[in-house]
Parts: sequence; C-alpha cells; structure tokens
Amino acid sequence: MTRARVVGIVTVLLALLVSATRVVYWQPFQVVDEADSNLVHADHRSAVSGVIHVHTSHSDGGGDIEDVAMAAKAVGLNFVIVTDHNTFAAKPMEGYVHDVLIVVGTEVSTRSGHVLGFGIPVPTFQLGGEVEDVVGDIEELGGAMFAAHPTSPRADFRWTAWDLKGRWGIEIVNGDTQWRLVSLGRAVWATLLYPLNPTYSLLKVASRPTGFEQWDKLLAHRDVAAIAGSDSHNYIGLADARGIPFPSYRSIFRLVRNHVVLPGRHGVSNKTDPGEIMSALGRGRSYIGLDGLAPAGGFFFVAEAGEEVWTMGDTVSPSPLLRLHAGGEMPSGASVSLIRDGQHVTTAKREMVWSHVSPGVYRVEVSLPDFDMPWIISNPIYVFDSPTAIRRQSYSEVVPEKLSTRVVRSIDDLGENTSFVVAGDESSIVREDNVDMTGGPNRGAAARLEFVLGLPSDEHPSPFAALTSFGTRDLSGGEGLTFSVKGDGVYRLTLQVRDSNPRSANNDGTEWWGTSVKTSREWRHVIAPFNEFRTNDSGTDGELNSNEVEGLVFVVDKGTVPPGTAGSIWFNDLALYSTR
Repeated sequence: MTRARVVGIVTVLLALLVSATRVVYWQPFQVVDEADSNLVHADHRSAVSGVIHVHTSHSDGGGDIEDVAMAAKAVGLNFVIVTDHNTFAAKPMEGYVHDVLIVVGTEVSTRSGHVLGFGIPVPTFQLGGEVEDVVGDIEELGGAMFAAHPTSPRADFRWTAWDLKGRWGIEIVNGDTQWRLVSLGRAVWATLLYPLNPTYSLLKVASRPTGFEQWDKLLAHRDVAAIAGSDSHNYIGLADARGIPFPSYRSIFRLVRNHVVLPGRHGVSNKTDPGEIMSALGRGRSYIGLDGLAPAGGFFFVAEAGEEVWTMGDTVSPSPLLRLHAGGEMPSGASVSLIRDGQHVTTAKREMVWSHVSPGVYRVEVSLPDFDMPWIISNPIYVFDSPTAIRRQSYSEVVPEKLSTRVVRSIDDLGENTSFVVAGDESSIVREDNVDMTGGPNRGAAARLEFVLGLPSDEHPSPFAALTSFGTRDLSGGEGLTFSVKGDGVYRLTLQVRDSNPRSANNDGTEWWGTSVKTSREWRHVIAPFNEFRTNDSGTDGELNSNEVEGLVFVVDKGTVPPGTAGSIWFNDLALYSTR
C-alpha cells in the first residue's frame, strides 16, 4: 500500500472520528429569556406538554402502556395520548401511570383517511366507515378529532375530505410522514447516527411540514386547531418477523411535543384535569415545539389590548389598541415570523410585536439556524368582528339536510307480516322470534333483531347477526329507502341492498351495497339515499341497480359494534321514497 493511500485512509478515518464525536456530544440549543416578557406573560406559556398519536401492542406498536408511561416519565412529559388503530383496548389503563397522564383515544380508518379521536368514552358501537359518520360520532361523544398524516406520500394514508364539515383539526406534523419524505441516503445516514445520538439523528431527517398550504386554506373559512403527531410505534419489523424498538418511544418523545396553554395556570402540577387538556387541544390553545432542538416550554403568543390578553385559539375583535406579541425563552439565533392568512407579515429576532393588526388569521413560526423544520409552530389567534366570527363558526357546524320526501310504495311493514327473518353465524346468538308485537311505534308490532355478537376466531373470523329478506325486487322509481329504527342502546348497523352482478367477488352473484345507520333509544326516522350506498366489491359494476335487487339486509358485525355486544334493535315501515 502506498504512503499516499495510507494517508488518505487515515484522513478519512480521522474525519469520521471527528464527525462521530460532534454527533455524540451535540446538545440542544440553550434558551434565554427576556425579563419583561417573563413577567408579563408567564401565565400564557405552556402549562403541560405531551405527545399525541402513539401506538402500543394493542395494534401495531412494540410496547405496552407501562412502556409508554416509563418513557414519558423519563423525558419529562405530562401527558401521552395513545391512539391505537380502530380500538380502545388500552382504555382500562387510562389515567395517571407513573405520574404521567395516559389518555386513550383511537385512530379510526375511514374511506377518506384516518381520524384521531380522543377525550371520549368507549362507544357502544364501532367508529369507522364514512368519515362524515366518524366526525359526527366523535363530536357527539364530546371529543376532539384531527385528520391524521393528512399529506402523507402514501396514497392510502392521505386525507381526501378537505371540504368536510365539522369541528376537526389537522395533524400538521406527523412522524411517519417525516420519515417517508426523506431520501434513502438521509434515512440511512440518520439510522447510522442513531446509536450515537438518537435526538440528533432524528432531527437530521426533520423537514418543513408539507401541510401548511392546506391548513391555511381551511383557516380561510373556519377555526382549525393543529397538533403534532408522533406516530410512534417503538417497533420496526425485520425479515424474520422479529422487531426492534426503533425509533424508541423515549427518542421520539424527546423530539416533538404539544405544549398546552392554560391561561393563569402556568407551572401547574402534573395532576391537571384531563378534560381541560383535551378541550384546550381541540380549541387550539396549544403550540408545537421541536423540543429536541431546544426546550420550547417558555414560548408565548398573545394578543393584547390594554389590560386584556388573549392567547392561541381565541377570537379577538379588531381594535386600534390591539397588538400581537410573541416571545419568551428562546435561543439567541431564533427568528420569529408572523403569518397572516398564509402570507408572511414580518420577522423579528427572538421577540415580535406587531401593532398593525387588521382582521385575519394570525399564526407564528419560530426558526433556528440550519434547520428546515420550524422550532415552534403556533396555533392561530383569530381577529374578526362578531358577524364574521359567527359565520366562521357556522361553517364548522354539521346541519343535517332536511329532505321533503314522499313514499313511492311500501316495501315491508317490518311488523306482524314482515318478510324479514333472522340470520347469524354460529358464534353469534340471535333470537329467532323476530317480531315484537308491542315494540313498535304507538305500541304496534315491529321487527326485532335481538343478538349477542360472537367473538372473532379462526373458525368464525367475521361474526354477524342480521335481519334478511331475499327475493327479486324492482326498487326503481325511487331515490332511496326510508324506515324507522330504535335500539335499547346506541349502536351502528349496516343497511345492505344486494343487487344482481354476475361479476361480483361474492359467491352468490350479488353485489353488496351498504350504508351506515345509527340507533338511539328513541324511534327515529331514517332516510337512506341510494347514492350514499357504498361497495367494497372488487368486481363492482359501478352502480347500484335498484331495478335488480336480490336482497335487503340489516346487519350488525364486528365493523359496526364491538364483538360480544348484546342488544336489541327494532325496525318498522320500510318504504321506497322520492323527493319529487
């Protein structure tokens, strides 16, 4: 080996050693405070901080609630919101575990993307299906909801319901999306650096979120809270089906946090009321901090007018006295940018004061040198007069469309003379006597589905209980079906219309079209338009053929209610309707 080659190898090794040393000893930026800001706005800073969107072994995560709580305690979190896929299985562990508040919500799969829902009790029905139903259900249950990984590069993760009504927010930062956006080279490099300094390696793959444009479009019409979702799994699978905890809960929990602002409660204890935290997140009384880069708990963003102070998530009336003020504990190189209606307004070093406050939506981003990802992303302060604020509020409200319908013809009385009979798999229990002679409206007869839904197993993977009526029917001349329904609890069920389709993937030559129905303890009238029925049939012909109906089915299964559910649902007066 020549001397030049030896020198070259030594030089490379020394360079790698120096780089490795820098990585090992890299530390987050140090923050300093401005004395006047500290005095004036201490109670408008973060009261508690935590992470949202964490998966455990109840879905596809690599740890249990104990692992989550221990990791959160180790890095100083106040709360963690667990959102396993389509389950509340961890709900019995909800509460304070190792002095960390564990809130158990869920990540719901819908046809339009995934929804994070939390701050709700375990429902007596399954959340899922159409996104309109999910958002309506979570709102009715009193929870907060956010579109998960809405701009993911993966098409089946991406959010498509941008025009959806309702009070839902957006996960502007998502850990899974961040990883999917990096180049292969950067991902490999970060993985190699991870054992040396996990925080630094993860920061090197963090990039500016891709959802700002969509968020600003939503904000043009209504208030929209934003959160950061860690999407932490504590698991990566290997070829032999084993897995390793990478990235670990602890490393992810250090990286990005949601800082909740509870005005007048700065420095409160760990035992903050969970409902207060959930409400603040839903309202946008919070901001996102890249705490792995620098501790972000000392930030504030407020609106001031005389002695009055408002914070993120608040709506403020325009006033000549109004000014916007952002600052707090920041590294010396921090740049504070004010954005109004998606457009940059001004940038200041470490502290920003803006007195030319015209109506609009204002938010703040704080950046640090050499990092593309903002260190802090605030939720907005809204500056609008009362009529505009009311109009924006109404944009979020879901008002059911009132249809003026007329019965084209009766299909089945769903009473004493019903053609519907019960059905179910062998794991489920269904009462064979399906007519309740006094259970209907006005104490008349009604069809009844009384059931105990079975538990899924290898032998019976899809338990169900149903009322069915098979036979050829021509339902043309109408726009949909109408009927009355009542439950002894709140359940979801599916109304299926099965039409003729020889190309169907089902074995009976019919294509199954369905729409979701929700019961209550009182009789309610249901209108089910044909154009709202959906199919998952891979052999679909693309159209519900109402003139070739082969079966009508009311069904509960593991997609509508939890397995093991016992209940009764009554039905009455099934008819074909028209609005003309």
